[in-house]
Amino acid sequence: MDRIHARMERVLDETCRTLPYGGDHEVRAFIARKLADSALIGHTLLGELGIVARKALADYQQGRQFEPT
Repeated sequence: MDRIHARMERVLDETCRTLPYGGDHEVRAFIARKLADSALIGHTLLGELGIVARKALADYQQGRQFEPT
């Protein structure tokens, strides 16, 4: 489990690297939940987790576009 957790942290950091200040708590928590859900069903390889994280970030950003300002 430690290896999986380390992979998840690595992917989260890499995904959020492009965001200002590495992403705020809300976006990081959203992506982390998606990574945890993915790992629970057996998707634990770096490539798989990377895909999940990038999709989660895109979903999060898409959803933010429709929030009232």
